[in-house]
Amino acid sequence: MKLELWFEFASTYSYPAVMRIGAAATQARVEVEWKAFLLGPIFQQLGWNDSPFNLQPAKGRYMWRDLERICAAGGLPFQRPSQFPRNGLLAARVAAAHQDQPWIGQFVERVYRANFAEDRDISQAEVIASCLDGLGLPSADVLTTATSAAAKQRLREQTDEAVEKGIFGAPSFWADGELFWGNDRLEQAIAAARGWPALAQLPRSEPPRAIEAIEADTRQIGFDMASDRATGELLRALVASKPDGRILEIGTGTGLATAWLADGMNDRGALLSIDSDPAVVEVARRHLGNDRRITFEVGDGADILGRIEGRFDLIFADAWPGKFSHLEEALGLLARGGLYVIDDLLPQPNWPDGHGAKVDALLRDLGSRPGLTISHLDWSTGITIVAKRGSLVPPPYQGGG
Repeated sequence: MKLELWFEFASTYSYPAVMRIGAAATQARVEVEWKAFLLGPIFQQLGWNDSPFNLQPAKGRYMWRDLERICAAGGLPFQRPSQFPRNGLLAARVAAAHQDQPWIGQFVERVYRANFAEDRDISQAEVIASCLDGLGLPSADVLTTATSAAAKQRLREQTDEAVEKGIFGAPSFWADGELFWGNDRLEQAIAAARGWPALAQLPRSEPPRAIEAIEADTRQIGFDMASDRATGELLRALVASKPDGRILEIGTGTGLATAWLADGMNDRGALLSIDSDPAVVEVARRHLGNDRRITFEVGDGADILGRIEGRFDLIFADAWPGKFSHLEEALGLLARGGLYVIDDLLPQPNWPDGHGAKVDALLRDLGSRPGLTISHLDWSTGITIVAKRGSLVPPPYQGGG
C-alpha cells in the first residue's frame, strides 16, 4: 500500500503535512513515496508570476495566521520566513534524484524545518549541505549528483507528471488513483491508500426510536440548542461502558441527548435529567416520559445541583450550571472513574458575545485540576471528556456565574 506525497519546498502548508505524514503512515502501515516538484511552472501556466499568497494579500495574511494555529496545535516550531517564497530548486533536485533512498523523508523534514522553523535560506547550497551533513551523508557527493543533467531532467519530468495528474498545489497526495489536496486531507489520503471506506460510508447503528419525532418537535418549537446526532452517538457509547450506571444530564432541552443516553443504558441504569425550561422539557416528557429509568426535574439548575445526593458515573453538562457556573458542584457529584462530558465548545452561530472567553476559561480551569484526565475532541460541536481519577483539589473558578 503506497501513498504519493507531492510537495514543493516553498509551500507553506506542505510543512505540517511533511512533519505529520511519517508517523501517520507508519501507524497505518502505508509506504510513502516522496515526490518533489515545482509549482512555478504550474503557476506560470495560470498567468501568475508569484505565489497566490503574495498576489492576494488578504489570502496571504490569513494563510500565515492559519499556519501559526496549525503548527501550535501540532506542537511544531514555526518562524515566518523573512523571504517568501524561497527558491527550493536545489533541495527539490536532491529530493528528486534520491527519492528512493531510505533517508529521503528525514532530509525533506530537515529542509522544511530550516525554512519554516529556523528562517534559513534553503536556496543556498551550504544550508542544504548542512541538512545532509546532519544525517551523516556525504553532502558534497549528493549535491554533485543533484546538479547533474540527469537530476535536472528527473525533476522536470516529475513536474510534468504532477501536471498530468491534475496537481495544482502542494501538498498533494495521490492514493488509489485519486488526488487529495491540502494538509487537512492527509488522513483521507491514507485511508484511500489503505482501501478503508470513508466514515460516511461506514455502517451506522440505529438511532433511538424516538429521535426523529423529537427532532421534528424540536424544529416545530424553534429550539436551536439541541444536541446533534454525532454527539448523541458518542454519549450512547460512553453510557454503555457504565453498566448499571447512574447518569446525570444537566440541560434536558427537548430530550435529544436524553434519548441517546437512555439508549446506552441497561435495564438497571438510571438517568436524572434536569432543566429550567418546562416548555422544552415537555417535548422530552412526551416522547420519553414512559421510560421508568428516566427522571425529569425542572427548576433552577444551581439549586438542583446543590441538593442532589449520591454520585454519578457519567455527567453530561449541556447547560450553564455545572459547566460555566457551579462546576465545583458538578464535579463533586462525579464518582471516581466517572466521566464528565461537555459539548458546544467550538464556535456556534448562536453563541452570545463573550461566550468564547467563557469556554476558554472553563477549559483552562479543568486543565489546572489534579485528579482529572482530559481529552479534547475537535469534532462534532467540540467535545471534551474528563475522567475523574481521584479526589479533586479545586482551584478558584473564573469562568463566570
